[in-house]
Amino acid sequence: ISASGYLIAGDDVNTLTVSGSTFKENGGLYGAGIFVAGSDFTVSDCVFDKNTAFGKGNMTPNNNNGAAIVVTDTGKDITGAITGSNFTNNKAQYGGAIDICEGNIAISDSLFVNNSADVEGGAIDIDSAINNPVVTVENSKFVNNTPQAIHNSKELHLGIETFTDLQNAIDLVDGILTLDSDIAMTDDEAAGFVNGVAINKNIRIDGKGHTISAEDLGRIFSIGEGFTVTLTNATLINGKAD
Repeated sequence: ISASGYLIAGDDVNTLTVSGSTFKENGGLYGAGIFVAGSDFTVSDCVFDKNTAFGKGNMTPNNNNGAAIVVTDTGKDITGAITGSNFTNNKAQYGGAIDICEGNIAISDSLFVNNSADVEGGAIDIDSAINNPVVTVENSKFVNNTPQAIHNSKELHLGIETFTDLQNAIDLVDGILTLDSDIAMTDDEAAGFVNGVAINKNIRIDGKGHTISAEDLGRIFSIGEGFTVTLTNATLINGKAD
Protein backbone atom coordinates (compact mmCIF):
# COMPACT_ATOMS: atom_id res chain seq x y z
CA ILE A 1 0.00 0.00 0.00
CA SER A 2 1.44 3.35 -1.02
CA ALA A 3 -0.21 6.72 -0.53
CA SER A 4 0.11 10.16 1.04
CA GLY A 5 -1.16 10.45 4.59
CA TYR A 6 -1.95 7.76 7.10
CA LEU A 7 -3.79 4.81 5.66
CA ILE A 8 -5.42 3.04 8.56
CA ALA A 9 -6.88 5.01 11.44
CA GLY A 10 -7.79 3.05 14.53
CA ASP A 11 -9.94 5.79 16.02
CA ASP A 12 -11.93 4.55 19.02
CA VAL A 13 -12.85 1.24 17.40
CA ASN A 14 -13.01 -1.98 19.40
CA THR A 15 -9.96 -3.66 17.86
CA LEU A 16 -7.82 -2.84 14.84
CA THR A 17 -6.21 -5.91 13.23
CA VAL A 18 -3.72 -5.71 10.35
CA SER A 19 -1.81 -8.74 9.05
CA GLY A 20 0.26 -9.81 6.07
CA SER A 21 0.35 -6.32 4.57
CA THR A 22 3.02 -4.00 3.15
CA PHE A 23 3.13 -0.24 3.75
CA LYS A 24 5.66 1.41 1.44
CA GLU A 25 6.62 5.01 0.66
CA ASN A 26 3.71 6.60 2.48
CA GLY A 27 3.93 10.10 3.89
CA GLY A 28 2.02 12.04 6.51
CA LEU A 29 2.38 14.33 9.49
CA TYR A 30 2.55 11.26 11.74
CA GLY A 31 1.62 7.60 11.54
CA ALA A 32 1.90 7.51 7.76
CA GLY A 33 1.12 3.79 7.84
CA ILE A 34 -1.12 3.20 10.85
CA PHE A 35 -2.51 5.77 13.30
CA VAL A 36 -3.99 4.32 16.50
CA ALA A 37 -6.19 6.57 18.64
CA GLY A 38 -7.75 4.86 21.63
CA SER A 39 -8.16 1.36 20.17
CA ASP A 40 -6.75 -2.05 20.95
CA PHE A 41 -4.71 -3.26 17.98
CA THR A 42 -2.73 -6.13 16.51
CA VAL A 43 -0.19 -5.80 13.70
CA SER A 44 1.33 -9.08 12.51
CA ASP A 45 3.59 -10.20 9.66
CA CYS A 46 3.65 -6.78 8.03
CA VAL A 47 6.34 -4.80 6.19
CA PHE A 48 6.85 -1.04 6.66
CA ASP A 49 9.41 0.39 4.23
CA LYS A 50 10.44 3.95 3.36
CA ASN A 51 7.54 5.65 5.13
CA THR A 52 8.05 9.27 6.19
CA ALA A 53 6.49 11.57 8.77
CA PHE A 54 7.14 14.98 7.27
CA GLY A 55 6.88 18.52 8.61
CA LYS A 56 4.30 21.24 9.00
CA GLY A 57 6.25 24.02 7.37
CA ASN A 58 7.77 26.42 9.88
CA MET A 59 5.45 25.54 12.77
CA THR A 60 7.23 24.73 16.03
CA PRO A 61 7.32 22.10 17.37
CA ASN A 62 6.84 19.95 14.30
CA ASN A 63 6.17 16.69 16.20
CA ASN A 64 6.44 14.50 13.11
CA ASN A 65 6.23 11.17 14.87
CA GLY A 66 6.25 7.49 13.97
CA ALA A 67 6.47 7.17 10.20
CA ALA A 68 5.14 3.60 10.26
CA ILE A 69 2.92 3.45 13.36
CA VAL A 70 1.75 6.02 15.90
CA VAL A 71 -0.10 5.13 19.10
CA THR A 72 -1.29 8.58 20.10
CA ASP A 73 -2.40 10.13 23.41
CA THR A 74 -6.09 9.60 24.20
CA GLY A 75 -5.90 8.74 27.89
CA LYS A 76 -7.28 5.23 27.34
CA ASP A 77 -5.97 1.97 28.74
CA ILE A 78 -5.43 0.14 25.46
CA THR A 79 -3.40 -2.94 24.58
CA GLY A 80 -1.43 -3.48 21.39
CA ALA A 81 0.72 -6.18 19.82
CA ILE A 82 3.23 -5.91 16.98
CA THR A 83 4.62 -9.29 15.92
CA GLY A 84 6.70 -10.73 13.10
CA SER A 85 6.98 -7.43 11.25
CA ASN A 86 9.82 -5.66 9.43
CA PHE A 87 10.49 -1.93 9.69
CA THR A 88 13.10 -0.62 7.23
CA ASN A 89 14.21 2.83 6.07
CA ASN A 90 11.45 4.76 7.85
CA LYS A 91 12.08 8.36 8.91
CA ALA A 92 10.47 10.82 11.34
CA GLN A 93 11.37 13.53 13.81
CA TYR A 94 10.57 11.31 16.81
CA GLY A 95 10.35 7.53 16.51
CA GLY A 96 11.56 6.80 13.00
CA ALA A 97 9.39 3.67 12.76
CA ILE A 98 7.09 3.65 15.81
CA ASP A 99 5.96 6.32 18.27
CA ILE A 100 4.15 5.09 21.40
CA CYS A 101 2.33 7.47 23.74
CA GLU A 102 -0.07 5.21 25.64
CA GLY A 103 -1.17 1.67 26.41
CA ASN A 104 0.43 -1.66 27.19
CA ILE A 105 2.25 -2.50 23.96
CA ALA A 106 4.14 -5.74 23.19
CA ILE A 107 6.61 -5.92 20.29
CA SER A 108 8.03 -9.33 19.40
CA ASP A 109 9.88 -11.22 16.67
CA SER A 110 10.32 -8.07 14.60
CA LEU A 111 13.18 -6.49 12.65
CA PHE A 112 14.18 -2.81 12.64
CA VAL A 113 16.81 -1.79 10.06
CA ASN A 114 18.01 1.65 8.88
CA ASN A 115 15.24 3.65 10.53
CA SER A 116 16.08 7.20 11.58
CA ALA A 117 14.78 10.09 13.67
CA ASP A 118 15.92 13.68 13.57
CA VAL A 119 15.63 14.03 17.36
CA GLU A 120 15.26 10.70 19.19
CA GLY A 121 14.22 7.08 18.83
CA GLY A 122 15.57 5.95 15.47
CA ALA A 123 13.37 2.85 15.56
CA ILE A 124 11.03 3.41 18.54
CA ASP A 125 10.17 6.43 20.68
CA ILE A 126 8.30 5.89 23.97
CA ASP A 127 7.13 9.16 25.48
CA SER A 128 4.06 11.07 26.63
CA ALA A 129 3.29 14.25 28.49
CA ILE A 130 0.06 12.83 29.96
CA ASN A 131 0.17 9.00 29.85
CA ASN A 132 2.47 6.24 31.06
CA PRO A 133 2.89 3.70 28.26
CA VAL A 134 4.38 0.32 29.12
CA VAL A 135 6.30 -1.34 26.28
CA THR A 136 7.78 -4.84 26.12
CA VAL A 137 10.25 -5.81 23.38
CA GLU A 138 11.17 -9.49 22.90
CA ASN A 139 13.10 -11.49 20.31
CA SER A 140 13.54 -8.50 18.02
CA LYS A 141 16.60 -7.28 16.14
CA PHE A 142 17.80 -3.70 15.69
CA VAL A 143 20.39 -2.81 13.04
CA ASN A 144 21.74 0.64 12.13
CA ASN A 145 18.94 2.77 13.56
CA THR A 146 19.95 6.39 14.29
CA PRO A 147 20.52 8.33 16.48
CA GLN A 148 19.75 5.28 18.65
CA ALA A 149 17.42 2.32 18.37
CA ILE A 150 15.03 3.12 21.23
CA HIS A 151 14.36 6.28 23.20
CA ASN A 152 12.39 5.69 26.38
CA SER A 153 11.16 8.14 28.99
CA LYS A 154 8.45 5.88 30.46
CA GLU A 155 8.50 2.10 31.10
CA LEU A 156 10.34 -0.32 28.82
CA HIS A 157 10.85 -4.05 29.43
CA LEU A 158 13.57 -5.92 27.52
CA GLY A 159 13.84 -9.17 29.49
CA ILE A 160 17.33 -8.48 30.85
CA GLU A 161 18.79 -11.42 32.82
CA THR A 162 22.53 -11.61 32.02
CA PHE A 163 25.39 -9.15 31.61
CA THR A 164 25.19 -9.70 27.85
CA ASP A 165 21.51 -8.76 27.93
CA LEU A 166 22.34 -5.67 29.97
CA GLN A 167 25.12 -4.59 27.60
CA ASN A 168 22.86 -5.02 24.58
CA ALA A 169 20.07 -3.07 26.27
CA ILE A 170 22.34 -0.18 27.20
CA ASP A 171 23.65 -0.05 23.63
CA LEU A 172 20.06 0.04 22.27
CA VAL A 173 18.35 2.45 24.62
CA ASP A 174 18.60 6.18 25.23
CA GLY A 175 16.82 7.78 28.17
CA ILE A 176 15.58 5.36 30.85
CA LEU A 177 16.40 1.67 31.08
CA THR A 178 14.17 -0.40 33.38
CA LEU A 179 15.33 -3.70 34.88
CA ASP A 180 12.81 -6.56 34.96
CA SER A 181 14.66 -9.05 37.16
CA ASP A 182 17.88 -9.74 39.04
CA ILE A 183 20.96 -9.89 36.78
CA ALA A 184 23.97 -12.15 37.28
CA MET A 185 27.17 -12.60 35.30
CA THR A 186 27.58 -16.16 34.03
CA ASP A 187 30.84 -18.12 33.83
CA ASP A 188 30.63 -18.00 30.03
CA GLU A 189 30.45 -14.19 30.13
CA ALA A 190 33.35 -13.67 32.53
CA ALA A 191 36.09 -13.22 29.92
CA GLY A 192 34.09 -10.59 28.06
CA PHE A 193 33.11 -8.58 31.13
CA VAL A 194 36.27 -8.47 33.23
CA ASN A 195 35.87 -4.68 33.29
CA GLY A 196 32.11 -4.83 33.57
CA VAL A 197 29.33 -3.57 31.33
CA ALA A 198 30.60 -0.61 29.28
CA ILE A 199 28.54 2.59 29.40
CA ASN A 200 29.57 5.31 26.96
CA LYS A 201 26.45 7.47 26.98
CA ASN A 202 24.25 9.43 29.34
CA ILE A 203 21.58 7.07 30.69
CA ARG A 204 19.32 6.48 33.67
CA ILE A 205 18.92 2.90 34.93
CA ASP A 206 15.96 2.15 37.19
CA GLY A 207 16.68 -1.11 38.99
CA LYS A 208 13.09 -1.52 40.27
CA GLY A 209 14.54 -3.08 43.44
CA HIS A 210 16.57 -5.74 41.60
CA THR A 211 20.14 -6.92 42.20
CA ILE A 212 23.06 -6.85 39.76
CA SER A 213 25.71 -9.40 40.70
CA ALA A 214 29.10 -9.90 39.05
CA GLU A 215 29.43 -13.24 40.90
CA ASP A 216 33.06 -12.36 41.81
CA LEU A 217 33.95 -12.71 38.13
CA GLY A 218 34.65 -9.06 37.27
CA ARG A 219 33.56 -5.47 37.67
CA ILE A 220 29.93 -4.46 37.28
CA PHE A 221 30.14 -1.23 35.26
CA SER A 222 32.82 0.65 33.34
CA ILE A 223 31.66 4.22 32.67
CA GLY A 224 33.35 6.28 29.99
CA GLU A 225 34.82 9.68 30.77
CA GLY A 226 32.38 12.59 30.62
CA PHE A 227 29.16 10.55 30.71
CA THR A 228 26.43 10.86 33.34
CA VAL A 229 24.90 7.62 34.58
CA THR A 230 22.07 7.69 37.12
CA LEU A 231 21.37 4.38 38.88
CA THR A 232 18.37 4.10 41.20
CA ASN A 233 16.62 1.32 43.14
CA ALA A 234 19.32 -1.28 42.49
CA THR A 235 21.70 -3.34 44.64
CA LEU A 236 25.18 -4.05 43.24
CA ILE A 237 26.97 -7.07 44.72
CA ASN A 238 29.92 -9.41 44.20
CA GLY A 239 31.96 -7.11 41.98
CA LYS A 240 35.65 -7.91 41.67
CA ALA A 241 38.40 -5.53 40.60
CA ASP A 242 41.91 -6.84 39.98
